[in-house]
Amino acid sequence: EDRQAILRVDDVEEGEKSIYLSDLQVPFHDTGLLGAIETFMVDFQPDRVFYVGDVADMYSISVFDKNPSRRFHLEDEVRTVRSIIDRHRALLPRAAFYWMDGNHEYRLIRELMRSGGEFYGLMDEDTEDPLISIPKIFGLRKRGFLYVPWPGRIDYQGFVLTHGLPRRMPLNLKHCAKMMLEYVKSSGLCGDFHRNQMYMSVGDEGQSQGWIVQGCLCRLDPDFSPFPE
Repeated sequence: EDRQAILRVDDVEEGEKSIYLSDLQVPFHDTGLLGAIETFMVDFQPDRVFYVGDVADMYSISVFDKNPSRRFHLEDEVRTVRSIIDRHRALLPRAAFYWMDGNHEYRLIRELMRSGGEFYGLMDEDTEDPLISIPKIFGLRKRGFLYVPWPGRIDYQGFVLTHGLPRRMPLNLKHCAKMMLEYVKSSGLCGDFHRNQMYMSVGDEGQSQGWIVQGCLCRLDPDFSPFPE
């Protein structure tokens, strides 16, 4: 089985509320949809906010052929992500925030490794943390975020949150919620597949499990898929 970092959330209180956001893929986020969600966030006032991967697109350091009309610098992308998460913290000052890397954030690690690994191995002598990392770039710790690197998962008192599978999936995969439930073997939620699905299963003793795949918050014209489903 793939080795994964696991963050366990056990201090759960009866009746608490959570919001799950994934696949914004900044700077290609759907600004209208995100604005509507932010309006709901203010009304809902969740106790926890989970970013379930691919908040950033890391477009400038991706390996696929890029559209020359889309000229973005990594610095611009980082600045936009910081502004979004700062806005969410301001809207929900009492909520706990969690950040889970997705495969798009992992593009940074691949880029560092492709550079020979020397940059990836540089460490802060005071904190012993990597000098170049997702938490450092987005300032997650100083913003009070709990962080899970790729590939990782959050165990929300038995409800599993993960971005998706830590391996490449077939492009024609239709029943992704069923596949995730069979793979994780626990109820949970993920993003990654850019579609809305739910699959429920009842065991021999009547116990029920279910998996939710939530849709993306990005625009629907990605460069890597000319006919997005």
